[in-house]
Amino acid sequence: MAYIGQRVLRKEDYHILMGRSRFVADMKLPGMLYAKVLRSPFAHARIKSMDKSAAERLNGVVAVVTGEDIKDKVAYWGQIGTGWPVGDRRALTIDKVHFVGDEVAVVAAENPYAAMDALELIEVDYEELPVYTDPEKAMQAEAELIHPELVEQRIIESNILSRYKLRAGDITKAEKEADLIVSGRFYSNRPVCNALEPHGVLASYDQYLDKLTVWSSTQVAHLVRDGLSEVLRYPANNIHVMVPDMGGGFGSKAELFAHEVLAAYLSLVTKRPVSLILDRTEVFQACTSRCSQIHYAELMLKKDGTFIGYRSKIVQDQGGYASWGTQVIQIGTHVGMLPYKYPNVWVDGVDVYTNKNPGGAYRAFGVPQTSYVRDSLVHMAAVKLGVTPENLMLKNTVKGDECPYTMASGQVIDSTGIDAAIEKVMEEVKRLGWQTNRKPYQGIGWGCTLKHSSCRHPQIDTDYDSVRVRIEPDGTVTVFTSACPHGQGIETTLGQICADQVGVSLDKVRVIGNDSQGPHGLGTWGSRTITITGSALKRAGDVIKEKLFKVAAFKLEVGEGDLQIAENWISVKGVPSKKISVQDVAILCHFHTHDLPPGMEAGPIETTQSYDSPTTRLDENGRGNMVVSYNGAAHAALVQVDPGTGKVDILDYLMADDSGVVINPMIVEGQHQGSVPFGLGQALGEDLIYDENGQLLNGNYRDYYIPLATDVPDLRKFYDCGVPSRVTPLGQKGAGESGNVPPLAVVANAVEDATGVRITELPVTPDKVLLGIKKAKTTRPGSNGGRR
Repeated sequence: MAYIGQRVLRKEDYHILMGRSRFVADMKLPGMLYAKVLRSPFAHARIKSMDKSAAERLNGVVAVVTGEDIKDKVAYWGQIGTGWPVGDRRALTIDKVHFVGDEVAVVAAENPYAAMDALELIEVDYEELPVYTDPEKAMQAEAELIHPELVEQRIIESNILSRYKLRAGDITKAEKEADLIVSGRFYSNRPVCNALEPHGVLASYDQYLDKLTVWSSTQVAHLVRDGLSEVLRYPANNIHVMVPDMGGGFGSKAELFAHEVLAAYLSLVTKRPVSLILDRTEVFQACTSRCSQIHYAELMLKKDGTFIGYRSKIVQDQGGYASWGTQVIQIGTHVGMLPYKYPNVWVDGVDVYTNKNPGGAYRAFGVPQTSYVRDSLVHMAAVKLGVTPENLMLKNTVKGDECPYTMASGQVIDSTGIDAAIEKVMEEVKRLGWQTNRKPYQGIGWGCTLKHSSCRHPQIDTDYDSVRVRIEPDGTVTVFTSACPHGQGIETTLGQICADQVGVSLDKVRVIGNDSQGPHGLGTWGSRTITITGSALKRAGDVIKEKLFKVAAFKLEVGEGDLQIAENWISVKGVPSKKISVQDVAILCHFHTHDLPPGMEAGPIETTQSYDSPTTRLDENGRGNMVVSYNGAAHAALVQVDPGTGKVDILDYLMADDSGVVINPMIVEGQHQGSVPFGLGQALGEDLIYDENGQLLNGNYRDYYIPLATDVPDLRKFYDCGVPSRVTPLGQKGAGESGNVPPLAVVANAVEDATGVRITELPVTPDKVLLGIKKAKTTRPGSNGGRR
């Protein structure tokens, strides 16, 4: 049977449902030490002095380490660690802290309680410095430098980490020719991913083998292995990184973190296993969040609604360290402008250090920020022109029958179903009677996106993955992958691809990932596993099939072109009784040299194959095609606004999606149903809130808003509008992130449709809505706030 396209139950669920999962925090080794980190209570300060002597004397404490202790032993993060050659972070800061939660010292003790007690005995004398929580203030010439060492090294000139520009066409001409220009200042907020499992690591050094084994909750086993090698100056082939069951990642575990370096270093020096598990407040304070951004944006149109220009100035709040922030502003902006056809584009962006936690990778990697701005402008233009926003969207989006289509900014849309997705949502809105049955203070919001399926990162200039496929002597198939699954159903979907490409039944396939001793790759993030890893697996399957056919043809005395394979059997076309099993071929290859074709040596049927996407780097004007294929989504929501409180309730929600050839429809639907609440959370409340001193005010689940099940509408109204990719070998595209892109604009647009209030600063909280309604009633007495 063909497995691709089938609603196969997830193979990886049973052990989770039966409580057999094992996470990093569950792991215990003989002689294991427990590590805890002393974190800065100040957002920006110099470390004048530090005294750790009392902590070292505490019973049960084995090691107390400061930044000064390891400054010549543990290097700055570099190219491997971040993909950006700015060494701005150490595992422990030496003379200065950059945000509340910055790592100052670490303790390893016989039990976690002794480690916690020891932290309180470390005396640190701080000299507070000016704090910057506003990137527009931090980028001013007179601002205190957050990383003066980088300025001294002439890596940066100020608190601006990096700059981004995009130029296409003639924006000045577009401005002159426009019949309408809509503009605004938009702010997108700073949520955190909130994976169910906090970050954690266990490191164990074997001095007799000179081998460092690390178990970490990470999405990038190979990048962590390579990063540890670089930072610790320790051979990469002596480091083995494994990922146990992982309770979510969503981008927040897609880089090397300080706790991983610290646990590894402590194990190297103590020669004992070291466990370092972060609590939830530490994750809020010190791990990465979505990069908040300010956009000063303009959309230029002709009176018939044709878009002729887009201009934007972007200020990104990077926080204290570089993380993936530079790539977020580059990729997020370049992709986030899609799917609209702008002949003229002018974008300037700056990524600015501030005294907050680092901004980094977060589901959809910067695309939601720009998409929120883009579709807010579209809705504003529709109101001005007296047309519906959905028709304005559809008019200007790239169409499937235009593909392959090259945008003015260089993006190549190889295929798309985004136009069909918009039309499907329009059809469902009409069928459900949203417009005709709407009540006062109800509104409809629209949004859409083209989202990258993996991406060639501008700094590291690569977009590959690798797999190794082996036929075992019993005819089963093992797939080794560099992917680090954490809920996506990768074992199932890659198994479906392998079963079809090799020609065996799905129960014969086992997929093994989460291990740096597997084939090298970039890990699991950016909707890349099915797109990139799946393409490498297709290549490997073709090679395996070729080897199987070579032996089978010899044994069956036919040509290789006369053979077919399915469900573990290789047979002659038209003569199904003339066949040989995959297991029999495997046995011949392993154990019977003289029964093989002349010149063929015995050995396993095995191959390692890689796939690097056929994409390009950006040129000096920011133009280029970094993405192998784009998946698309169109959403609409019906909301109810309470004019007395400003509370927004989502009554109904529609999703239509283009994920190309869908490997497993049930898994794709689940990915979207899980992705949309991320966007709704950011739209309606999720945000890290800092005071003027850089203190995080809501670093816990009591104060940080996360949507509950009762806040999320029924998300079963999902429609597949997939169009096969013309580039990927199976026609597949990504599916895990496009669902959380449109909700930001969808919610803001629905609120404006319901009340006439345009929210330009996320999240759309009740206080903002209520103030807007009151202002609208003051300026327009008697108005119920609605646009219609």
